[in-house]
Amino acid sequence: MKKALALSQKGLGFVNPNPMVGAIVVDQNNQKISDGYHERYGQSHAEKVALEKAGSRANGATLYVTLEPCSHTGKTPPCVDQVIKSKVKRVVIGCKDPNPIVQSIDRLRENGIEVIVGVEEKKIQKLNRIFFHYIQNQSPYIIAKVAMDTNGYIGHINKRLQISDPATIPVTMKLRAMVDAIIVGKNTWKTDDPILTVRGKYHNRKPARVLLDPKLEISPEAKIFQQEGGPIVLLYDSKQSTPHAWMGKKGIETVSLETAHGFFTNEAICTFFKMRSYSSVLIEGGATLLKSFFPDVHQWIIYQSTKDLTEAYPPKDLISLGLDPFSLQAQSAIRLGQDQMLSNL
Repeated sequence: MKKALALSQKGLGFVNPNPMVGAIVVDQNNQKISDGYHERYGQSHAEKVALEKAGSRANGATLYVTLEPCSHTGKTPPCVDQVIKSKVKRVVIGCKDPNPIVQSIDRLRENGIEVIVGVEEKKIQKLNRIFFHYIQNQSPYIIAKVAMDTNGYIGHINKRLQISDPATIPVTMKLRAMVDAIIVGKNTWKTDDPILTVRGKYHNRKPARVLLDPKLEISPEAKIFQQEGGPIVLLYDSKQSTPHAWMGKKGIETVSLETAHGFFTNEAICTFFKMRSYSSVLIEGGATLLKSFFPDVHQWIIYQSTKDLTEAYPPKDLISLGLDPFSLQAQSAIRLGQDQMLSNL
């Protein structure tokens, strides 16, 4: 199961909104016959790939699969039918599918197949935390990413600063590949002029790029409009502005949300997320957006730099988050170049 779990991770960034799943078929001597993983959304599921590779050798074999085989027709036929047809003797399922319409275990047992459930379950749930959260709550899993210096400063009031080590870039690209949308606030796009694309290994993944812009002040020359990537959505306040003609010509979507005292409320933004059926959102905004979403963030990623911004700038010109995401203690720390990546998972 550990090998199937490792294999499943090859689907990261390619199977959204589906879960990452791996499968291995072994013979009666526990020797591997074949394996497979869910490679892309809409394509064959892991167990189908592994069983097709095994062919007649699957007869009497054991199938290890990280997630309960599907029992309904979606983009592909029910995998449980393929499992039964293969004549495997035993199926070891890492984790039960959280979707209540998936009811494969009883069907397998009714067809004389031995079923074992719950092997490496917690690790599988953690890997597919976005899928599990969305299925169980019908609301997006929210990840917040921020870089900070030794004093907790996360930026300059009007300059773009490179705080994190370049070694963090691949991790950021992986985070972007995991989600359906990336959101930044007005101050971030004004100061950093980001493009918010996925580059490198997961470049085919194109999450939506959502910008908060109550007065629609963004320039048509902004870098985000010059770089091909996911769809761009500008959230604005119809009481303060109306969409410009050039926005429509560039294919930019504008969506009006209600504001309170000139600012978007969390409720309005979260309603927009649900309306779009985003299963996951990455916040790459500054202090205002991060503070606003602080209670609703499920996963924090902090790039803790060894830099001290006060060596170059007075504190009055620097931005502090003013909150400690890890007041309960960070659960993991990984060295990335000179930085530490801290996470609450």
